Formats: sequence, structure tokens, C-alpha cells
Amino acid sequence: MNFKISQLHNSNRLNDIYNLRVLSYENSPKSNLINSQTYPNGMFDSLDSNKNTLHWIVEDNNIIVASARLAILDDIGDIKDVKETIDINKIPNTRPFAYFSRLVILEDYRKLGIRSLLDDIRIEYLKKNENIKFAVAWAISKRHNSLEELGFNNIGSNNYSWANGFSELLSMYLKINTQ
Repeated sequence: MNFKISQLHNSNRLNDIYNLRVLSYENSPKSNLINSQTYPNGMFDSLDSNKNTLHWIVEDNNIIVASARLAILDDIGDIKDVKETIDINKIPNTRPFAYFSRLVILEDYRKLGIRSLLDDIRIEYLKKNENIKFAVAWAISKRHNSLEELGFNNIGSNNYSWANGFSELLSMYLKINTQ
């Protein structure tokens, strides 16, 4: 496998990322929630097109097999449902901050170290940008250890309800940017 990791500098491949997100879930326990029927145009939200959102992709022979997002935000309310689900007092008042999200890897490319590469790239971005004072990330339980290894701390959990009534425990993680 010949991997190429790069940051997107324009929006011409965002649709590929949106479709990758759906494909990565279609063979998972969440396939009844996230699939090509429920997301025929791919999975995206308002943060994807935000001018301060960064996307990294991993390609194998020009096909995107993994991606990750880092949104640079000034308002914690830009993270959907956060005000109702987490104690805002645990989040620093300094701005801007970074939001780690939308890490997806196609099933055949998992367990190859791609997650670590995409996490490391985003951490390096934080280190190079001292104006970003902290980062937050929502995480399912199997992601907790990897975030803690990156220096994130669990600041609270919430039972997230999906559209069809399925619920899942998610935890909010915080990392202070100390370079």
C-alpha cells in the first residue's frame, strides 16, 4: 500500500470525504444509522465548510481511505448539542480552540497506524499554532485510550441519542495546548 497523507487546501474533494464517512460505517454496528440510504449525499455538517476547518486525507493510489478534521472555533456552541450535554465550566474561556472530529478509516485500512498518523498531524498543528489554547474531542469508549495517550483528559460523559432511538455513551475530552 502506497499511502499519501495531505491537508486539503480547497473544497474540491470534500464530497469524497463525505462519502468516505458513510462507507466507513456501512460495515459497522452503526450501519443501520449511517449508510448510503440515510446519507445519500454523504455525511457532513456545518463545520465541514467552515473557513477555519482543516481536513487531512490519506490516499492509497489516489483513493481517499481515511480522513480527519480539525475545526478552529471561537464558540463552544458551534459543536452541536454541547451546551446541553457537558458542563461548560470545565472548558476554558480562552479562544480560539480546536475541535478534533470526524476521524474515519475504511475497514481494510484499520490497524495500519493511520489513526495515529492523523492524530499526530493534528497535534503538531496545535503545537505550531500557539494561539489555539486547547482542544476538545467527543469520543466513544474504544477511542478513550488513544486520546489519553495524546494528553487529553476526560471531562464528562453523556448518553448520545441517535435519530432512531439508539443511544451510546460519548465522553468529552480536553487537551490544553502547552506546545
